[in-house]
Amino acid sequence: VNTEPSKKDVWDQPKIIDSSLRMMTATLGPSGGKNGFQGLTGLPSPGLAWFINGYLIPEIWLKRGITYVVHIYGGNNPHSSQYYHPFVITDEPNGGYDGMTEVAQKHTRILAGVQYTLRRQARPTSAGPLCLRERKGFDRRLDDNFLSFKEFNKSLDMRCEPGDPAVLEFKPNSSWPDIVYYHSFVQSNMGWKLHIVDKFSTDDKKMLQSMQMINNEDYYQQKMQKF
Repeated sequence: VNTEPSKKDVWDQPKIIDSSLRMMTATLGPSGGKNGFQGLTGLPSPGLAWFINGYLIPEIWLKRGITYVVHIYGGNNPHSSQYYHPFVITDEPNGGYDGMTEVAQKHTRILAGVQYTLRRQARPTSAGPLCLRERKGFDRRLDDNFLSFKEFNKSLDMRCEPGDPAVLEFKPNSSWPDIVYYHSFVQSNMGWKLHIVDKFSTDDKKMLQSMQMINNEDYYQQKMQKF
Protein backbone atom coordinates (compact mmCIF):
# COMPACT_ATOMS: atom_id res chain seq x y z
CA VAL A 1 0.00 0.00 0.00
CA ASN A 2 1.40 3.38 -0.99
CA THR A 3 1.27 5.65 2.07
CA GLU A 4 3.14 8.58 0.51
CA PRO A 5 1.11 11.80 0.18
CA SER A 6 0.13 12.80 -3.32
CA LYS A 7 1.25 16.21 -4.54
CA LYS A 8 -2.30 17.53 -4.45
CA ASP A 9 -2.64 16.63 -0.75
CA VAL A 10 0.59 18.30 0.40
CA TRP A 11 -0.01 21.73 1.91
CA ASP A 12 1.27 24.81 0.10
CA GLN A 13 4.88 25.62 0.95
CA PRO A 14 4.88 28.85 2.99
CA LYS A 15 7.36 31.47 1.83
CA ILE A 16 8.48 34.66 3.56
CA ILE A 17 9.85 37.10 1.01
CA ASP A 18 10.02 40.55 2.56
CA SER A 19 12.84 43.03 1.98
CA SER A 20 11.86 44.86 5.20
CA LEU A 21 12.11 41.73 7.36
CA ARG A 22 14.65 42.05 10.18
CA MET A 23 13.15 40.07 13.07
CA MET A 24 11.74 36.56 13.29
CA THR A 25 10.20 34.41 16.02
CA ALA A 26 10.90 30.67 16.20
CA THR A 27 8.55 28.41 18.17
CA LEU A 28 7.79 24.69 18.10
CA GLY A 29 4.74 22.72 17.03
CA PRO A 30 3.57 19.45 15.50
CA SER A 31 5.01 18.79 12.08
CA GLY A 32 1.69 18.21 10.32
CA GLY A 33 1.94 14.59 9.26
CA LYS A 34 2.38 13.50 5.66
CA ASN A 35 0.90 16.69 4.23
CA GLY A 36 3.11 18.94 6.37
CA PHE A 37 6.83 18.56 7.00
CA GLN A 38 7.16 15.16 5.37
CA GLY A 39 5.31 16.15 2.22
CA LEU A 40 6.98 19.56 1.93
CA THR A 41 10.56 18.36 2.40
CA GLY A 42 10.51 14.69 1.41
CA LEU A 43 12.23 13.92 4.73
CA PRO A 44 11.02 11.87 7.71
CA SER A 45 9.83 13.88 10.71
CA PRO A 46 10.40 13.36 14.44
CA GLY A 47 6.95 14.86 15.08
CA LEU A 48 8.05 18.40 15.98
CA ALA A 49 9.07 21.21 13.66
CA TRP A 50 10.00 24.87 13.73
CA PHE A 51 7.30 27.47 13.20
CA ILE A 52 8.79 30.78 12.02
CA ASN A 53 6.55 33.83 12.42
CA GLY A 54 3.63 31.47 12.81
CA TYR A 55 4.27 29.34 9.72
CA LEU A 56 5.34 25.70 9.57
CA ILE A 57 8.91 25.46 8.17
CA PRO A 58 8.62 28.40 5.76
CA GLU A 59 11.25 29.04 3.15
CA ILE A 60 12.66 32.49 3.95
CA TRP A 61 14.54 34.90 1.69
CA LEU A 62 17.33 36.88 3.37
CA LYS A 63 19.77 39.42 1.96
CA ARG A 64 23.52 39.38 2.41
CA GLY A 65 24.86 42.27 4.47
CA ILE A 66 21.65 42.69 6.50
CA THR A 67 21.59 41.90 10.22
CA TYR A 68 18.72 39.64 11.26
CA VAL A 69 17.47 38.75 14.73
CA VAL A 70 15.64 35.55 15.69
CA HIS A 71 13.77 35.29 19.00
CA ILE A 72 13.90 31.61 19.90
CA TYR A 73 11.45 29.60 22.00
CA GLY A 74 12.61 26.03 21.44
CA GLY A 75 13.14 24.86 25.02
CA ASN A 76 16.20 25.50 27.17
CA ASN A 77 16.33 22.50 29.51
CA PRO A 78 19.18 20.28 28.28
CA HIS A 79 17.84 17.42 30.42
CA SER A 80 14.61 17.29 28.41
CA SER A 81 14.79 14.58 25.77
CA GLN A 82 11.87 16.03 23.79
CA TYR A 83 11.84 19.79 24.32
CA TYR A 84 15.41 21.05 24.12
CA HIS A 85 16.08 22.57 20.72
CA PRO A 86 18.76 25.24 20.35
CA PHE A 87 18.37 27.05 17.03
CA VAL A 88 21.22 26.88 14.52
CA ILE A 89 21.84 27.67 10.85
CA THR A 90 23.99 25.28 8.79
CA ASP A 91 24.86 24.47 5.19
CA GLU A 92 23.24 21.00 5.13
CA PRO A 93 19.55 20.02 4.97
CA ASN A 94 19.11 17.59 7.87
CA GLY A 95 20.27 19.24 11.10
CA GLY A 96 20.77 17.50 14.43
CA TYR A 97 24.47 18.39 14.45
CA ASP A 98 24.97 17.11 18.00
CA GLY A 99 23.97 13.58 16.98
CA MET A 100 26.03 13.43 13.79
CA THR A 101 29.08 11.25 13.40
CA GLU A 102 32.42 12.97 13.75
CA VAL A 103 32.94 12.67 10.00
CA ALA A 104 29.57 14.27 9.24
CA GLN A 105 30.28 17.09 11.68
CA LYS A 106 33.56 17.85 9.94
CA HIS A 107 31.68 18.22 6.66
CA THR A 108 29.03 20.53 8.16
CA ARG A 109 29.46 24.27 8.40
CA ILE A 110 27.53 25.94 11.21
CA LEU A 111 26.87 29.53 10.19
CA ALA A 112 25.08 30.81 13.31
CA GLY A 113 23.99 29.61 16.74
CA VAL A 114 27.12 28.09 18.30
CA GLN A 115 30.38 29.00 19.96
CA TYR A 116 33.45 26.79 19.80
CA THR A 117 35.49 25.58 22.76
CA LEU A 118 39.28 25.57 22.73
CA ARG A 119 39.02 21.98 21.52
CA ARG A 120 36.83 23.14 18.61
CA GLN A 121 33.70 21.54 20.01
CA ALA A 122 30.48 23.33 19.07
CA ARG A 123 28.32 24.57 21.94
CA PRO A 124 24.84 25.97 21.17
CA THR A 125 24.12 29.55 22.21
CA SER A 126 20.46 29.98 21.27
CA ALA A 127 18.19 27.90 23.51
CA GLY A 128 15.19 29.85 24.83
CA PRO A 129 12.14 28.91 26.91
CA LEU A 130 9.62 26.59 25.29
CA CYS A 131 6.69 27.92 23.27
CA LEU A 132 4.77 24.95 21.96
CA ARG A 133 1.75 24.67 19.71
CA GLU A 134 -0.27 21.67 20.79
CA ARG A 135 -3.67 20.04 20.62
CA LYS A 136 -4.62 18.28 23.84
CA GLY A 137 -6.38 14.94 23.68
CA PHE A 138 -6.06 14.60 19.91
CA ASP A 139 -4.62 11.62 18.07
CA ARG A 140 -1.62 12.97 16.16
CA ARG A 141 -2.17 10.33 13.48
CA LEU A 142 -5.21 12.34 12.42
CA ASP A 143 -2.99 15.27 11.39
CA ASP A 144 -3.05 13.78 7.89
CA ASN A 145 -6.78 14.58 7.64
CA PHE A 146 -6.33 18.37 7.58
CA LEU A 147 -6.68 19.71 4.05
CA SER A 148 -4.64 22.87 4.62
CA PHE A 149 -2.11 24.36 7.01
CA LYS A 150 -4.61 27.09 7.89
CA GLU A 151 -7.14 24.50 9.05
CA PHE A 152 -4.44 22.56 10.91
CA ASN A 153 -3.05 25.67 12.61
CA LYS A 154 -6.50 26.76 13.82
CA SER A 155 -6.74 23.51 15.77
CA LEU A 156 -3.61 24.31 17.81
CA ASP A 157 -3.15 26.32 20.99
CA MET A 158 0.22 27.83 21.89
CA ARG A 159 1.50 27.84 25.44
CA CYS A 160 4.78 29.30 26.63
CA GLU A 161 7.08 28.84 29.57
CA PRO A 162 7.98 32.08 31.35
CA GLY A 163 11.19 33.87 30.49
CA ASP A 164 12.77 35.91 27.75
CA PRO A 165 13.60 34.26 24.43
CA ALA A 166 17.08 33.41 23.33
CA VAL A 167 18.21 36.00 20.81
CA LEU A 168 20.28 35.00 17.80
CA GLU A 169 21.73 37.81 15.70
CA PHE A 170 23.42 37.04 12.40
CA LYS A 171 24.43 38.71 9.15
CA PRO A 172 24.71 36.61 5.97
CA ASN A 173 27.80 37.52 3.96
CA SER A 174 29.45 36.63 0.67
CA SER A 175 30.83 33.38 2.11
CA TRP A 176 27.34 32.01 2.76
CA PRO A 177 25.92 29.60 0.16
CA ASP A 178 22.79 30.63 -1.73
CA ILE A 179 20.75 28.07 0.23
CA VAL A 180 21.30 27.33 3.92
CA TYR A 181 19.05 25.74 6.55
CA TYR A 182 17.68 26.50 10.01
CA HIS A 183 17.65 23.54 12.39
CA SER A 184 17.59 22.17 15.89
CA PHE A 185 21.11 21.57 17.19
CA VAL A 186 20.11 18.25 18.77
CA GLN A 187 17.34 16.79 16.56
CA SER A 188 17.37 16.26 12.81
CA ASN A 189 14.59 17.17 10.38
CA MET A 190 12.86 20.05 12.14
CA GLY A 191 13.64 23.05 9.91
CA TRP A 192 14.04 24.03 6.28
CA LYS A 193 15.50 26.48 3.77
CA LEU A 194 16.87 29.99 3.92
CA HIS A 195 17.50 31.56 0.51
CA ILE A 196 20.43 33.96 0.69
CA VAL A 197 20.32 36.64 -2.02
CA ASP A 198 22.35 39.69 -3.00
CA LYS A 199 19.18 41.63 -3.77
CA PHE A 200 15.45 41.10 -3.92
CA SER A 201 14.27 40.80 -7.50
CA THR A 202 11.08 42.19 -9.01
CA ASP A 203 9.71 38.64 -9.15
CA ASP A 204 10.34 38.26 -5.41
CA LYS A 205 8.37 41.45 -4.69
CA LYS A 206 5.47 40.31 -6.86
CA MET A 207 5.39 37.00 -5.00
CA LEU A 208 5.37 38.87 -1.69
CA GLN A 209 2.38 40.97 -2.72
CA SER A 210 0.41 37.91 -3.75
CA MET A 211 1.15 35.95 -0.59
CA GLN A 212 0.28 38.55 2.08
CA MET A 213 2.52 36.95 4.68
CA ILE A 214 2.48 38.20 8.28
CA ASN A 215 5.83 39.24 9.75
CA ASN A 216 4.64 41.09 12.84
CA GLU A 217 6.53 40.24 16.04
CA ASP A 218 3.83 41.76 18.27
CA TYR A 219 1.18 39.52 16.69
CA TYR A 220 2.93 36.38 17.91
CA GLN A 221 3.62 37.80 21.35
CA GLN A 222 -0.11 38.45 21.77
CA LYS A 223 -0.93 34.87 20.77
CA MET A 224 1.35 33.36 23.41
CA GLN A 225 -0.07 32.10 26.70
CA LYS A 226 1.87 31.13 29.80
CA PHE A 227 2.06 27.55 31.01
